[in-house]
Amino acid sequence: MTYTKTTSKAINSKAINSKAVNLTTNTTSTTSNVLQGQRMNSSKKTVSVPEKIQLKNNLNILCVDDDDLMLELIEAQLASFEARITKCTSVQAAKEFLESTENTPDVILCDIMMPETIGYEFHDYLKTDDDLVKIPFIYVTALYSERHYRKGMLQGADGYLAKPFSQQELVQEIGHVLKRHADYTSGAQEMSAYIQLLGGQSVRVNGVLEGAPDRGAEQVIYYLILQGESGQRNVSIKRSDVMTTLWESISQSGFRSVLSRAKRWSDSWANWHIDRTTINFSLKEHVHCDLYLLEDVLDTFKLPNELPDKLPDELLDTKQIIDKDKLKNLNELYQGELLPSFPEAWAGSRRTYLAETVKSIYIAALNPSALPRRYARAIKRILDIDPDDFDLWEEYITTLSKAGMEQEAQRAKTQLEQQQN
Repeated sequence: MTYTKTTSKAINSKAINSKAVNLTTNTTSTTSNVLQGQRMNSSKKTVSVPEKIQLKNNLNILCVDDDDLMLELIEAQLASFEARITKCTSVQAAKEFLESTENTPDVILCDIMMPETIGYEFHDYLKTDDDLVKIPFIYVTALYSERHYRKGMLQGADGYLAKPFSQQELVQEIGHVLKRHADYTSGAQEMSAYIQLLGGQSVRVNGVLEGAPDRGAEQVIYYLILQGESGQRNVSIKRSDVMTTLWESISQSGFRSVLSRAKRWSDSWANWHIDRTTINFSLKEHVHCDLYLLEDVLDTFKLPNELPDKLPDELLDTKQIIDKDKLKNLNELYQGELLPSFPEAWAGSRRTYLAETVKSIYIAALNPSALPRRYARAIKRILDIDPDDFDLWEEYITTLSKAGMEQEAQRAKTQLEQQQN
């Protein structure tokens, strides 16, 4: 199979896009008893999050998918931005294109399940090249389960979009990824870094993925980050507390070795001071962490002490509680559960707190009088956080039926049955 390069203006994007439905899945499962227990420190700075992003015109976009119709759909949905689309129906064709072109793509959209070579392997191939690894990479796939989403993000992908999707979802996903990439690689600062802990963990320095030297060093870094609440970048903690929390048994010399590797890995984006009893750790000023940004946004919501966990009759007057711009910021930041590959208690308590808090806000923001499609999307966002909320599943299925989305309603029934089993 060979690649074809076109300028996307030929297809009616509205006609194709009208069939697309949001099935994007973030991941985590929590209880619905919200805002019980300890609250995080409320004296935190407010960090602004970018407003809705639009794409600039004439982007170079490489699309890799064995489905010709999907390639045509993407081309149609990006036609209004005059994107220059290179369509490849195989990984081999994509490799040949990258080897032959002098115009590096601005972003790569790649399917996962393809004949011969799957998307994960193509992404691994890009990581072997110092130039190709810098290209923002988004998985566009029909695999939207928690397991697949987690694997894709752990691969170090910049984004993950589940099929089918709307034009707005495609544009926003590409726009957000390119905006983050531009922020990381801008020359405004000598060095910039971004730490992602939600939906999969990664560290990017000047836009380049920085792989941890080993699991132990990674554990130490993320544990220390979790000890610092939003707006409090400095952490001072006893060495013995870190050792006993992370490992049942480790020698002093072994722990010194782990600390040494962690320090070398993070030298460009973290400050360390270690003595015989204490570890002092902080992120440098040019470093952004999605956990801290999320908690800053959560602190801007003024919620009552108790929120309803039933719908729709017990909903509060959401106009008095939820600010739409703040909700948009929250949607952009909460990309999945915190540190999904670390099931240990030190990550679990913070993970549960965040999930329950975000869910409570989404519940408070529900508006049953909204258009059925919009209302269904809002419910699905909550189910992505708590797939065990069976009452909410029933409401979701009913709303899909009201919207005339019978196929989606049937699919939701199947998912509910699987969840119940």
